[in-house]
Amino acid sequence: MQGYNRILSEQYPVRKTEEEKTAFLKFLTGTLEEHGYQPETEVSGLRKSRNIVVGNPEKAAIVLCVHYDTPAAKWPGNLLIPVNIPAYFVWQLLNMLLLLVPALVLYLIAWQFIGRTAVWLFFLSYVGLLLWQTIGSGNRNNRNQSSGLAVLLEVMAALPESARRHTAFVFFDRGEEFTLGAKAYGKEHLQVQYTRLILQLDALGLGKELVLIPKKPARKCTGYQRLVRILEGTEGMHLEVAGAGMQICPGDYKCFQCGMILLSCVRRPLIGLCIPNLHTRRDTEVDEKQLEAIGNTLIRAVSAMGEAPQNPVDEML
Repeated sequence: MQGYNRILSEQYPVRKTEEEKTAFLKFLTGTLEEHGYQPETEVSGLRKSRNIVVGNPEKAAIVLCVHYDTPAAKWPGNLLIPVNIPAYFVWQLLNMLLLLVPALVLYLIAWQFIGRTAVWLFFLSYVGLLLWQTIGSGNRNNRNQSSGLAVLLEVMAALPESARRHTAFVFFDRGEEFTLGAKAYGKEHLQVQYTRLILQLDALGLGKELVLIPKKPARKCTGYQRLVRILEGTEGMHLEVAGAGMQICPGDYKCFQCGMILLSCVRRPLIGLCIPNLHTRRDTEVDEKQLEAIGNTLIRAVSAMGEAPQNPVDEML
């Protein structure tokens, strides 16, 4: 392994401002060129997302992707619960209720001075707190948050030339800003948006439960079943494929008809599979051996995809 998770956490821990992302992109493109790739930068969308594209996604048998930006610090944090919909909504509701407390305190103080008109201050402060969770100051610790990016770099470094010919890669910008980078890319590349098998790598650093969440059309694509069989052989991990309609997991993969996301979870009482500590200062740990095992499995899976020129969904859409 090249140690990319350590490099990201030590040299590029925060990739949120344009300046921070520019510094990282210089490292990214240079690293990819050292490994024999020819990365291209595509700028698109109203927010000028800078997506890094390697290979030809419109003809690839599979497209591996990540988003490279990091989130704002979030209080009390983001507990991702991908396959327990009731628990997910309870957690999100709890977050929203907790943010009401400082807004309510500010309202009560302002009410003493300006009376009923303080209600507008209450609403504005509450909306501001909600927005701050997305556009606020960058979170300083992102080790598990960045583990999918690190795994993709490790895969690309070790991927044999024969597999590179039928594989493409996309590093999306603004994944933490409502997936604006992926949405802009999909709108400009309809062949990719509607027909390519897309696999997003997300937080993969902790937990022995490897979770694959595919959109329904992805299950009909050439190579999907082969991908699942190989992922089942990941050393030291148990694969769970989420059923259609039984998951809720935001991500760039949602922007593509045949999208999937791969992440690793821990199992907790009551809520089941989850990824704790994201978007907080506690996101400081990953299992390096686990990242290596997942990376090796993905290399085998991508290499086995072959050079299938079309997916079955091409003729359906």
